[in-house]
Amino acid sequence: MEYPPCASMSQDVQKLDRKAKQRLTRAQVWLYLTGYLVLVSGSLGSVWAYRRAAQDDVGDAIIASAYDTKKYQDQLERYGGKANILATEIQQWFVGLWHGRHLAYTLALLTLFAALACFYAALFLPDLPPFDEDPATGRGGPKP
Repeated sequence: MEYPPCASMSQDVQKLDRKAKQRLTRAQVWLYLTGYLVLVSGSLGSVWAYRRAAQDDVGDAIIASAYDTKKYQDQLERYGGKANILATEIQQWFVGLWHGRHLAYTLALLTLFAALACFYAALFLPDLPPFDEDPATGRGGPKP
């Protein structure tokens, strides 16, 4: 049993075929290259930070244990209340993201997000309205 061809479906297929045949613009190529460069360099940097952090784990444990004493927590609460304790914990967590193995994980996530942003921008770049440059003023403006 054959179904009759749908007009809107064939138009969609034709649009997809036209888009597939279009070549990449120069800006798209640069965005894709930038995304790959960010991905490779960030991955190498996070691997380096991870390997380097394996050597520094002993010193971090000693420093972290100094802030977990009851005396330190009591002094924090006496000076600023429970909000001071919470603010100090958040600050220590944020500072911890930029040190040791957590730095490697943070670099890997930031690298992934930056590369995906480049790929996403390159993917949808042809759908943005084109700009013409006005020869008299040297400024661009959207096409009418």
